[in-house]
Amino acid sequence: MRATAKLLVFCITGIAAFSSAAVQAETDPLSLYGPRAQYDIFRDGLPVGKQVMRFGREDGFLKIQADMSLEVKFMMFPVYDFSYQSEETWDGSTLVRLSARIEENDDRREINAMRRGKTLQIKSPDGTNNIPGPIFTTNHWNAAVTEQNQVLNTLTGNLNKVTITNAGQEWIEAEGRKIKATRYVYSGELDTQVWYDRQGRWVALQFQASDGSTIQYRCRQCLGHLS
Repeated sequence: MRATAKLLVFCITGIAAFSSAAVQAETDPLSLYGPRAQYDIFRDGLPVGKQVMRFGREDGFLKIQADMSLEVKFMMFPVYDFSYQSEETWDGSTLVRLSARIEENDDRREINAMRRGKTLQIKSPDGTNNIPGPIFTTNHWNAAVTEQNQVLNTLTGNLNKVTITNAGQEWIEAEGRKIKATRYVYSGELDTQVWYDRQGRWVALQFQASDGSTIQYRCRQCLGHLS
């Protein structure tokens, strides 16, 4: 189960798919999603949790909050609990601050990051890591991540190298109806599939967990003013 949780953050990133404005680093999530987006989480087709994203502005900065909770049961008894909360602070296209708290059964840990000049300093249980230049996190809300070859894993505090491939458009279900979205396949140090709609909204996610189960994120509320 522990290996499954470590994957959940990726849980915890097509020119024909959406316009060039949608993949700009300075994506405005409030115009895309509104103040809130929610995804139901399934394990082998059974509901096990949810993730809520909240978007807002404070003192000129963009604030992104993620709140995920998950519970796995066996014969009706809880056998595994996992929760994840994070807050990102962005100044334009630059991540300037990050805090993340992870609770996995009785284990608790924190990830904190602060930009100092051109370097993002990350503190985690594994120590301190410095990342030069701009970076995207593994919270998926910004479709511009699909143009990157590395991402900040907000569950571990590590920098993961990835290759992201456009796998074409598909019809998927979001908010109870069919929409057309582009599937992106991540390989390298992270292995997952993420779907974005034409406007660049994150609408779905799927990956194979280490225990062989299939984890899916399905959009309950993520289409903003189109809802």
